[in-house]
Amino acid sequence: MVFYRRQKGDEVEMQVLRGSQELPLTVAVDEQEDDDDFLRDMVTPERNLVKRLGILCIEIDPKISNLLPGLRRPGGLIVAAKSESGQGRYIDLQQGDVIHAVNNVAVSSLEAFRGLVYGLKPGAAVALLIEREGSYRYVGFEIQ
Repeated sequence: MVFYRRQKGDEVEMQVLRGSQELPLTVAVDEQEDDDDFLRDMVTPERNLVKRLGILCIEIDPKISNLLPGLRRPGGLIVAAKSESGQGRYIDLQQGDVIHAVNNVAVSSLEAFRGLVYGLKPGAAVALLIEREGSYRYVGFEIQ
């Protein structure tokens, strides 16, 4: 049940049917944590920025994986935000995309991803394997 017009701490009286017997029940109203707030609190530029690409990424850990039941592959990085300046504006990534690999190398962590990206020389071709809306895609570009 959802109680939008109640305040946290209010008590609600209800009847519960157990078998054929009705039982009175008093329930305290609590506030549900919003999943968006949970993700937003996990992202800081200092921790999640991949400056060379102009994107903020979140590692998919078991807790986040539970929020993404339709994910085709375990692990990877969620694109949390993208800069509209610098190289980021030229890369076809969207908020919510999941990056699974860089040039056929699986992405195991944000630190490993940064290492792969920063190890590329300017002008190198890049192919990111991403998952968007349940489908795999490749996003290609030249690194600056």
